[in-house]
Amino acid sequence: MHRIDGLYAVLNIPAAETPGAVVGYFNPGDPQTGVPATNFSPYWLNAVQEELVAVIAAAGIALDKATRTQLRDAIQKLNNGGSGGVTAIVFANSPYGLVSTKKIVPVDTSGGAVSVVLPAAADVPGEEWHIGKVTADANLVTLTGTIQGEVNPTIGDQWTFRKIRSLGALGWIWS
Repeated sequence: MHRIDGLYAVLNIPAAETPGAVVGYFNPGDPQTGVPATNFSPYWLNAVQEELVAVIAAAGIALDKATRTQLRDAIQKLNNGGSGGVTAIVFANSPYGLVSTKKIVPVDTSGGAVSVVLPAAADVPGEEWHIGKVTADANLVTLTGTIQGEVNPTIGDQWTFRKIRSLGALGWIWS
């Protein structure tokens, strides 16, 4: 995917035009009756282009003129976080900052305690993660932040997963 770069392309997106009298669907036209087909306006084409570019950019993928699968790849990445939306954390990764594309976070504490740093809830409204401990040892998973008034809560039992959800400016909750 790439932005238009042909002859007469402009550097800045033009201001949107005023909607026409009829807002709807493309008309294929009928040459036998003289009904013209719907014209493609540059404003409409720019809007479609920017909608596609926005999806690709949201997935962190750089536009590449030679790649024909970027929109598909972006949708897959945004939908399931690329590799299934799972990232395994070990002591060497501590402290680990949550990533919005990795929603399931199994934590291996066999090498030591692990700290998982929560982003500011106001920065990720509506986001949720499933965080849990997958090893049988005495080390803890500490969630660095405040969840429902509890500062730096921990997970200590093997196979215990907790779902956390951001309520935006209201903070974090467990479920």
